[in-house]
Amino acid sequence: MLGTHTYPIGSHCPAAGWSCRSAGRAGAGTARDRPGEPPREVDERGVRHVKFPRIGIPGSLADRAYEVLKEAIVSRQLAPHELLNEEQLAEQLGISRTPVRAALQKLEFEHLVKSVSGRGYMVASLVRADMEHVFFMRRLLEPEAARLAASQCTPADAGGLMENVARQREAIAAGEYLPYLKHDRDFHFAIATIAKNPYLKTAIATVQLHGHRFLVLDETIRARAIASLDEHAAMAAAVADHDGEGAARLTLEHIRETETMLATTLPVV
Repeated sequence: MLGTHTYPIGSHCPAAGWSCRSAGRAGAGTARDRPGEPPREVDERGVRHVKFPRIGIPGSLADRAYEVLKEAIVSRQLAPHELLNEEQLAEQLGISRTPVRAALQKLEFEHLVKSVSGRGYMVASLVRADMEHVFFMRRLLEPEAARLAASQCTPADAGGLMENVARQREAIAAGEYLPYLKHDRDFHFAIATIAKNPYLKTAIATVQLHGHRFLVLDETIRARAIASLDEHAAMAAAVADHDGEGAARLTLEHIRETETMLATTLPVV
């Protein structure tokens, strides 16, 4: 059964100019995180903590470790340039090093972490060039997925898209922007799933993970959420109506609007 524990995380890379022991004072408190990062508590040693769900259930531990670490990276609980120690992560997650190693290797393949010689792994950076690469891929892949989805969409598929849009609306109304962001990502993945091309779906899932790392900054999410919701509703309607050209066009416009907004607000990290 999953519980919630609080665990110390590996220190930040000195090259990034900051450290997990940079709270500024001794004793418990809240770390001075970079803008957009969820606040983290600091113990009496000045070590920053992140809440990870404890892994202790049957099944693929490597897959579970991958999911936990992936979400921590996407939500910026694990920040760009943060060093990840394999042994420490295994202890924190309550599993052996073997599944943690497999999870980190998968994350490296997806460019969410990179190996650092003699130091383990580091969370991948977020810079403007990364954003440009991500949105280039989104412009290539997602309009075609929407076009395919429109030709394959069943009433059940259409209902699922509309339900997702409703969940997005509820999250925005409640000011719950991180849950909204998860629904947003699920929406795009749902369209890729309806398209029934497993290779396209896998590629879009990976690109979406990277794209949402940029959107997790609170001010960015708030500035874009309401307009994005309306665009999602229009995309869902086009897919449900089997309007492939309309779905592709609306998807491309949606991606371009998001990219334009990020280009003006994205900090260099």
